[in-house]
Amino acid sequence: HPPPLQDMSTPSLELIYFDIPGKAEFIRLACALQDIPLKDTRFKSYEEFVKMKESGKFNYGQVPVLVIDGKVQLAQSTAILRYVGKLGGLYPTDALQAAKVDAVMDLVEETWGFINNSTYPARYGLPVWDEKTKKDIRVRLSKDILPPKLAYLEAHIKETSGVFFLEKISIADLKVWTFLKLLSKGVLDYMDSGIVKKSFPLLQRMIEAIDNLPGVKKYYAKK
Repeated sequence: HPPPLQDMSTPSLELIYFDIPGKAEFIRLACALQDIPLKDTRFKSYEEFVKMKESGKFNYGQVPVLVIDGKVQLAQSTAILRYVGKLGGLYPTDALQAAKVDAVMDLVEETWGFINNSTYPARYGLPVWDEKTKKDIRVRLSKDILPPKLAYLEAHIKETSGVFFLEKISIADLKVWTFLKLLSKGVLDYMDSGIVKKSFPLLQRMIEAIDNLPGVKKYYAKK
């Protein structure tokens, strides 16, 4: 279980994002597990997002964003996750432990970016792939890029005595969990959705441990 909230006044928080897990689910879960109240605002349509973006609503022109006390807007999903982790104790106060959490999250963000290149190529200044090229890219990702990245994460868990990346759960676990759940859903065409279950038992054990946390079960029971 995460430690209790620190003795401080928790600011009011509003998360703005699409009605999908994407780059927001780990933030939602971090708040839920730490009993941090969160207004979870989700676009009713893509057009609503475009309209708000074009009006200059988002300071980085993208989502998710976290609005703090109705005034300050924080962008970038990992920065938001780190902030809410500090509010509730899921981000370590020890400098070295915090750096280890950051390293895991950076590795996941890098790996996630490879997949996004194949999903949203125009966003990265790349040509829109035809289906054959997209398939070739996704197959190479599955065979050559993803396995070593997952192996690094697997080895990291092996260094601890428990099921998480540190001796207790942190925001790094929630970010990895969200990414691995995306992989396992089978929504990424031409990628091996069973790679974790087949080849990375410690990562699979971590997924199941988070699935079975009372706070996680409670969060999804409400949805």
